[in-house]
Amino acid sequence: MSQFEDISSSISHAVTMLDKYIDLADKNGYYASPELYQKQLEQYNNTLNTLTSERDTLQSKLQESVQSGLVEEGSETWNDMLQQIQSVNEEIVDTIINIQEVGNSLRDLNFTIFERGQDDISNLVSEGQFYVDLLDKMNKDLYDDDGKITNEGLTVQGIHSENYAAYLKQADFYAKEISAIEAELENDPANTTLIDKKQEYIEAQRESVLAAHSNPCAWPTRHDRCRRRTSNAF
Repeated sequence: MSQFEDISSSISHAVTMLDKYIDLADKNGYYASPELYQKQLEQYNNTLNTLTSERDTLQSKLQESVQSGLVEEGSETWNDMLQQIQSVNEEIVDTIINIQEVGNSLRDLNFTIFERGQDDISNLVSEGQFYVDLLDKMNKDLYDDDGKITNEGLTVQGIHSENYAAYLKQADFYAKEISAIEAELENDPANTTLIDKKQEYIEAQRESVLAAHSNPCAWPTRHDRCRRRTSNAF
């Protein structure tokens, strides 16, 4: 086995093991560490460098052999050497495809983790709204007969304020992610995956902003209006 084959085999084994670690994490219901994908990219880039070097060596050897007269162009030996070069070129293309696929997987993982975080925020807001609705169903007074806020009223007011803050924070998260996508698009402006994801996050950000500003009890300046509405309701 040549030195090139030794290096190629070693790198291939490392990539295979990283694939298995990623698959193991997935089967156990976990997100694979982004570092595993980064290591895969590192190994594939090493493979690409090795293949490129091997291809250059084979091309130089063929050229020197023809120029020295040791190999005649079109001969069986010449065809064998040319096929070796073509074979390495095919491996180079395959490796470039692998690099792109791993890069896509890493990007998708980052999107998934980000979106899971936004889902967690939405779930917290939903839970808070559940308690507000529950107090409503139980006909709990938010203000007493003297117009003073009750414990239930304080709870509702606090939940609305927390939900308002959560929605604005969520909108800020989307803004940062949109900016990161825009930075990627500067280098890859025709990437439809990034374009679609950017639009998806823009729409989600708008929903968060609208949800925050539709909350009548979120701002201190609106508490009086909120109090009047809840007093009338109960």
